[in-house]
Order: sequence, then C-alpha cells, then structure tokens
Amino acid sequence: MEKLPYLNLGCGTRFHTAWVNVDMVSSSPHVLARDLTKGIPFPANTFEVVYHSHVLEHIPPAIAPVFIADCYRVLKPGGVLRVAVPDLEQITREYLRLLDQNLANETPKTAENYDYVLLELLDQLARNQSGGLLAEFIAKEDVKDLDFVYKRGGEEARHLREHQAAQKGTSKVGILMEKVKKGEFRSIKNEFKKRIWSKMFGKNYEIGSFRQSGETHQWMYDQYSLPRLLTSQGFEAARKTGAFDSQIANWPSFELDGKDGMIFKPDSLFVEAKKPMK
Repeated sequence: MEKLPYLNLGCGTRFHTAWVNVDMVSSSPHVLARDLTKGIPFPANTFEVVYHSHVLEHIPPAIAPVFIADCYRVLKPGGVLRVAVPDLEQITREYLRLLDQNLANETPKTAENYDYVLLELLDQLARNQSGGLLAEFIAKEDVKDLDFVYKRGGEEARHLREHQAAQKGTSKVGILMEKVKKGEFRSIKNEFKKRIWSKMFGKNYEIGSFRQSGETHQWMYDQYSLPRLLTSQGFEAARKTGAFDSQIANWPSFELDGKDGMIFKPDSLFVEAKKPMK
C-alpha cells in the first residue's frame, strides 16, 4: 500500500498502514522505531498531516513548545496538525459534579465513581509504579458501576480488565514475555537489568527509573491552553473538534480516535490547527 503523506507520532499499537507511523518502540512492521526525544526524524515540509494522540501530556511543559515547533517544521504549508490529549476541563468538571453529588447525597456507587474520577485526574501525574492506583481500581473484581468506568476509560479500561482476568495464575516470567511481545520492553535483558539495579540501589532508584520511563503525565491541557500552545508556535485556526470530525479527508475511515461511533479514549480533547500558507 502506498503511503499517504500523513504522520502518526507515538502511535503505540493504534496506527493505519497507509500512514507513516513512528514510536519509540515498534509494535509492528508498519511502525518505525525512532527516538522522538531527539526530534522528529524527517525533513522540513514533508507531510500534509501530523497526528499524535495522548503523547503531548507525557512531555514536560518546558519542552512541549519545542515538540510542537518540530511538528510545524515537518508539515507542508497548509498542512494539518491534529492533537489528542486528556481533557483537563472535562475531567475536572466531572470531578466537581461528583463532589457536589456526594456532598449532597452520598451512595456507595457515587462515592466509588468519585474515587475513580479523582484517580483519573491525579494518578498518572503522581504514580510511582506502572499502571498506578487507576489500573488497580479498574482491575478489581467488585467495581460497583462498571458502566461508569467503561464510559470514562473507554476501550483501554475494558482491555485492562480483560487482560488482568486472563493473566490470573500466569507466572511473572510469562507476564514479562507477554510484555516483550507487545513491545512494552525493548528486551528481556533490559528488564532484568532494571530489576538488578533496583535491588542494588533500592526503592529510590526504582521510583526514579519509573518516573523517567515516559509513562507518567507531565502536564495537562484544556480547550484554552492547547490552542494557545499551538498558536504560539506559528499554527493558525487552532480549534477544538470531535473524535470523528476533522479537516483531514476521510478521517473516520482511519479509525485512530474511534470506530463505529465509539471513542477509544472518551476523556480526550481533540484540537486541530493549520500551518499557514506562505
């Protein structure tokens, strides 16, 4: 299949074979493994579209403008940048709604939903181990309002529950091998090296290593701050859009933000902007 001049950065396991897909670790022959901390590895004015989903929040805010400027560089004039991030406004409004609801009339279900949204807001900023408390919450057997969790966490929450259930009784080596197959670790050797260093230097090394791994969120954005960031790096017409709405031709057919009306990450904010014609 001939490649479109469309670039998907930090794609993970969600990509389209007609796009140029790039991530730190390749999960498929259709994904290029490149170290994006060293910049986007393509010449200026190469692509008509640059897209990244739930990548920007993992970049420290002091470096985020540099990353966005590099997206601008590789776009052709008139090209579209599409960004998806966790929506700070949406999550915060839901937190405040549940706070008010529980202050007025607490029930076991609404109290647990409050706990979930609080974790959704804070856990990926504060966690010191993979998955954090949010993963533990989603995986527990006695969730009182699973529909609420799936509504908030979408496909990822559902897959996490199914994965945790399937792994019951699996050995630690088996779990490690599964992660290697999925590209979550570069190699078994690197994982065992990490564990040896952790034993030698203790908990502080373990936490520090995890905090530098890229899993934690470094910042959050809303419909005001994200367009402002894009505009600061030269983009124009930055605006909030929907999971299935885009200036990108045939966007829903690529099934990157959703499929059959289902949004993969319901907590997302979607923003698009254009590189000016010059």
